[in-house]
Amino acid sequence: MADALSRIAYTQGEQPKVDPQYLNVIEMRVSASTEWLNDVRKGYGEDTIFGPVLEYLSDSDKNEDKKTSSKQSSHVKERAKSYTLEEGLLYHKPSGGRLCIPKFMRTDVI
Repeated sequence: MADALSRIAYTQGEQPKVDPQYLNVIEMRVSASTEWLNDVRKGYGEDTIFGPVLEYLSDSDKNEDKKTSSKQSSHVKERAKSYTLEEGLLYHKPSGGRLCIPKFMRTDVI
């Protein structure tokens, strides 16, 4: 339920014009310790979503000509197109390159 502070009451019937530069999503940037980033890297191996994607991208970085192994399904190959791997960390391209956090670490981040 909305309260009085969560919205502006417009009494004139017309909403004010807002400069488009202020309509962007607010984003918080923080620095992460090397130790924490290493934990994220290790966590990918235990994650059911990111583990196979990391394995696929790691293999393709080493051998671009290498065919997908039998244990890597076309589903993983398709999913991997949405990610990029930099310094052992996965970033999600469609969300603007946000760092992927293994599932068991998400409550620590939130």
